[in-house]
Amino acid sequence: MNHSDKLQSILFVNELLKISKGIKNQREKYVGCDSSHILEIDCN
Repeated sequence: MNHSDKLQSILFVNELLKISKGIKNQREKYVGCDSSHILEIDCN
């Protein structure tokens, strides 16, 4: 694997993480406040 391939895969993983985090945040907005885990959104 050359350098740019390595860079591409790192960027790709970062994108996937951002997407899955976004999905998680969206789901939590709908679920509302769940005391079993810390939400990044405001629960008041």
